[in-house]
Amino acid sequence: MKDNRSKKTIIAIIAMSAILTALLWRFVLVAEAFTGDAGDTSASPVPDAPLEPTFDSVVERGKWLFERNGCFACHGEAGIGGVALPNYAAGTVPDLNYIAERMTIYSPEDAKAVIDIIESRTPFDKVQDPPYPRFAVTKAQYDSIRQVISNGSQAGSADPSKPPPPINMPAWKLILSDEDIDAIISYLISLYPWDE
Repeated sequence: MKDNRSKKTIIAIIAMSAILTALLWRFVLVAEAFTGDAGDTSASPVPDAPLEPTFDSVVERGKWLFERNGCFACHGEAGIGGVALPNYAAGTVPDLNYIAERMTIYSPEDAKAVIDIIESRTPFDKVQDPPYPRFAVTKAQYDSIRQVISNGSQAGSADPSKPPPPINMPAWKLILSDEDIDAIISYLISLYPWDE
């Protein structure tokens, strides 16, 4: 029993360390982008040191944000999941590489249509001609995923009599913009293994 509790504690410490490292890294990058003395409130961004590189697509930007913010620490490299989460109903932190399926996006063509809508920055409720019949369900799932990323989520306990899962999805609304969240969702949609 004591050995099992030690393993859970170690897992929780590793997960929290990864999250804190990602947040600290983000803080350091923002701090490096400004010049001037600590007391100088008129500091301006350094023109030759951009915080973010230029990307050819929203998917590339989403991948960069996913990696830069340490999402992989809990959700696995390329969103494949598998990170143990004691006393969580599913047993592991959710995988994200099947998010397209959860959004009822069942073909590469539909995925491209949704990513194109996100890249055009058209709000889903303003889309005039839905690209496929299930688009209303996709929109509802998209809204739900955006909410979870923005506001965080508590991991449900498999057994309420035991300690709760040590990791919860943190709220990213103070770190990621709506555009950032959309880019990450686009990246996650692109991860679906269409050839399987």
